[in-house]
Amino acid sequence: MYGARLNYALEPIDFQAGQQTIRQPSEIFGSRRATCLDLAVLFGAILLEYELLPMIVLTRGHAFLVVSRTLTRREVGAGAVRAEKGLFDDGLATSAGVRELRALVDREELFALECTGCAYTAEKGSAPERKGRVGGRMLFERAVEAGREQLSYRARPPLFALDLHSLSQHPAYQPYPIELPGIQNPPPPAVAEQPKEPGPQTGGGLLTLEERDRLVELLGMLPNIGSSAMRDSLLFGVPQPIRLSLVSSGAAAADLRQLVEVADGVGAQQADGSWPIERVIFNAIRMVDGSRLAAELRQLYDGAKGRAGT
Repeated sequence: MYGARLNYALEPIDFQAGQQTIRQPSEIFGSRRATCLDLAVLFGAILLEYELLPMIVLTRGHAFLVVSRTLTRREVGAGAVRAEKGLFDDGLATSAGVRELRALVDREELFALECTGCAYTAEKGSAPERKGRVGGRMLFERAVEAGREQLSYRARPPLFALDLHSLSQHPAYQPYPIELPGIQNPPPPAVAEQPKEPGPQTGGGLLTLEERDRLVELLGMLPNIGSSAMRDSLLFGVPQPIRLSLVSSGAAAADLRQLVEVADGVGAQQADGSWPIERVIFNAIRMVDGSRLAAELRQLYDGAKGRAGT
């Protein structure tokens, strides 16, 4: 996010009173302009994708995040009880609940994050988001400190908070489909096809067995491929059931083999006809875009899609 060179800006003009337009990620990165609410929503979505538990806090005139330090979405799904659970009702906490979040931050069960810290502004002032900037931006430590200050900033009384994990599980709310710059979503076919029966040279997915072997080899050439951060980057956008089924062995090569076989295995094809392995390949290409490795990954993908006739 720091590398995106964003600028802290005012909200887009909206002629309907009492509303604020939230910029799409493509508009944020295209214009390099974002409000506190734009960045809180964007950061929250990213953290949610990485299985963390972000909550958007709205005060009078500002927005920021509070995030669990102790639990992940996976642990909550397995039955762990969140410290802040009693403060939210169907994903919403009232102003009283927001005040209680401060105590959990003080106990280091949560941390607050001033999301505008990554965006440049030359403006000074007494508000937490205006202080402690270096070269117009905040270091991460200062962004955490500023977030904590927001929870007790008397000039902005709390309004409410939204628990993104709870809302994402609620049947009344559906994720809004977006495309991020540099992430090319595989186009759905004109007519959704039923999963094909395994042929003699395939594993039942988009790739042949030979292409799977080659993909494992190419993925192994990615920088820092043994790190958990790189693994998470490869899985960005991959359906949650696929991600949750993967169990690390501690060996990068074995983990890559497991990832490829699960994301391209029998039954992995999605309702729109796409395969999770397509997202993995696109994520890998994005990491090394412009390199020879990216070209080889693209060639492998194009060959597989051409053979499949899509």
